[in-house]
Amino acid sequence: MAGGASETEPGGGEGGPGVRAGLGHRRWWVLGAHVAGSSLVQAPLMASVFMLPVVARKHFGAGDWETLAITALPNAMFVTSIFWNGLLERWRTGPFLLVYWVCVGGPMLATSGVTSLWAVLALHAVLSVGVSGYIPVSGDLLRRLYPEKARGRVYAVLLGANMVALAAATRAVGAWLDRDPEAFRVYMPLAGVMALAGCGVLGALSGLGGGRGPRGRSERVSWRGVVSPVLHMREVLRGDPVFARYEGAFMTYGVGWMICAALLPILATDRLGLTYDQTGSSTQVAYAWAIVAALAPFGLLIDRIGPIRTSGLAFLGLSAYPIGLMLADGPLGLTAASVAYGIAHAGVSVGWMVGPVSLAPTREKAGQYAAIHATLVGVRGALFQFLGVWLYQLTGTFAWPLGLAAVSFVWAWRQMGALDRRVRSPGS
Repeated sequence: MAGGASETEPGGGEGGPGVRAGLGHRRWWVLGAHVAGSSLVQAPLMASVFMLPVVARKHFGAGDWETLAITALPNAMFVTSIFWNGLLERWRTGPFLLVYWVCVGGPMLATSGVTSLWAVLALHAVLSVGVSGYIPVSGDLLRRLYPEKARGRVYAVLLGANMVALAAATRAVGAWLDRDPEAFRVYMPLAGVMALAGCGVLGALSGLGGGRGPRGRSERVSWRGVVSPVLHMREVLRGDPVFARYEGAFMTYGVGWMICAALLPILATDRLGLTYDQTGSSTQVAYAWAIVAALAPFGLLIDRIGPIRTSGLAFLGLSAYPIGLMLADGPLGLTAASVAYGIAHAGVSVGWMVGPVSLAPTREKAGQYAAIHATLVGVRGALFQFLGVWLYQLTGTFAWPLGLAAVSFVWAWRQMGALDRRVRSPGS
């Protein structure tokens, strides 16, 4: 992998003697703290964000398009990841995480006083911009704290812990909302406070992976500075055909993922008529436990065969998910679909982060590659969730958009297969 180039840097590569000596016997302690910090930041936040479209429909009377806006915003706003990465390149990790928390925790705290759907949408839009800021710093920490050959397993541990915490948080939120429909006014601010604690832990860890100091903090804000991350993204994709094709396959996969994500709240509330607790238990909770069960095998697999082949196999497995959604006629059917989704998505999730980090040519480029990867999530989030709801409203059935989702997963598997053959061919 291209990422191995950084191991030759004296004391500066992620596997070089400087970092290894800096972690040494503390490596398990570092991983434990990393798990705690990332779980505090991600799990309560993601449980709240997942349940928000259902809250909007049941409590604020949101229609299909308002629900779509709430569902689509966190993914669409991933287009800002490339700009967050530009900020990370100029600032130390601690101040960066503080700005990230202001964008995420501020709206979470303010949710306690919302009285209208439009206020929910406005706060959610700000929060969604903030959410995308976590991706560059997450990739940067993964690359700086752990050697390349261990990253797949480390990320599996991190994601597995986050999923266990997410399952618990989602179940608690769903049960709380069934007892008190106004509970979101309490648990969302609480999630913001927990995210602040997690950011503190991650900020403390950032000093262990090497001395990345601030750069250009005194530079004046200019139009060139604003657009330069986008221009650099184009340059990277043009200059790295393997990474560009990897992103192309993920774009195709994203067609199916975004369609399923957009239709899930509508399917759970309108067609199946589920309660808050039933919705959470048959979707996020079932998905989280399934992904936890499959993460360790996929973590080992990606360390063995690489992110390209692993992601391709996972894409193929995901084709069962939209078919399961089509066939679901109650909580049990939706749970079965979510389990199939979680098992396959374990491979996608590991490849989602480890792929860009491993394909980056140097440690310093890891955050940029992760940011580009996340930014392209925003592109497909802005397009394909609307496509899914539009097809549903046009045809009056879930079959057409979910059928398209299944086809897109299979096609993404074919794209990854072609890329793998290109990479493995002699002279490539």
